[in-house]
Amino acid sequence: MRQRPILTLENLNFGNQLKQSDQSMLRFKLAREGERLRLAGKRATCFLLKCGEIYYAQTVEVGADNVVEFNINTDVETGEYTLEVVVGKQYFPSDHEVKLTIVHSSNRPLLAEIEYYGVEAIKQDVLKATLKNISDEVEKHVSGINDTVRTTAEEYLKELNTARVIQQQVPLAEWEITHDLGGYPVVTVIDNNGFEVVGDVNYISKSKLTVTFNSEFSGKVILTN
Repeated sequence: MRQRPILTLENLNFGNQLKQSDQSMLRFKLAREGERLRLAGKRATCFLLKCGEIYYAQTVEVGADNVVEFNINTDVETGEYTLEVVVGKQYFPSDHEVKLTIVHSSNRPLLAEIEYYGVEAIKQDVLKATLKNISDEVEKHVSGINDTVRTTAEEYLKELNTARVIQQQVPLAEWEITHDLGGYPVVTVIDNNGFEVVGDVNYISKSKLTVTFNSEFSGKVILTN
């Protein structure tokens, strides 16, 4: 005697083959021979199984006329799957005859690449890409540091070229300074102990100035433009 399933799952899609990454809606009707089911509004979980293992699951609401609609919104391996829909404690169909076949698409998603090249090859590609990104970031960072150092050094050399340091050997309360900067430079006075001393600056000409203090001392004067 031929066995017949009690619960059935009718394919409303006019086919049972789908390409990888295709997220088209799939429609199946839940039925029981000789009985009118009332499952609309209930939760149904749709499973794709292969060799007894679950490869994909999606929970949806049963629609009018006991129709379930779902899609495969993630990449699964290519191959033939058994479709099973569970509503409460009812399992559709009662046999394993409803099949869905997933085939490669032109997009060749990651799972297909793994199947074709192998896991280690994919890992090596990811590692190479990661190392290149790190190398590029380090190069940009070092380049930025070099630019900063170069700019700082150039500014320092420029400052050295426009500065004069003149020693005042004899302790005096008024220093007379002659220079070749050709203008009215900024005057900084440092005593022999390394402390800055403030005095009254008088520009006599573009090449000569005097600095007057409250007491006599010796040291050096730094002139900068």
